[in-house]
Amino acid sequence: MTGVDITDPTKMPAIGVIQSKSTPTLCVVQVAGPIPIGSLDPGKIYFIGHTKQASRPCPVPAPGSSLMVQIVGMALDENRLMLEPNYLLTKRIG
Repeated sequence: MTGVDITDPTKMPAIGVIQSKSTPTLCVVQVAGPIPIGSLDPGKIYFIGHTKQASRPCPVPAPGSSLMVQIVGMALDENRLMLEPNYLLTKRIG
């Protein structure tokens, strides 16, 4: 999800997670399924956050700005996120 930017609608939605990158222009992207991520809250929905990582709670824009909200998956347990990007985005205005 490194190429996404929730403050720039032209850089959304996220389509997956880069699993490996062999050159600056060639990579393997996982678009669905379980991915290892630590410190998750099991059963909770995760969003693309300000740091371009899956995060909770839903990101909130600064006053007078906006951002795009995208659900990326649900925590299966403390260490695995079921990656299921939702391509319907919501514009959130601060």
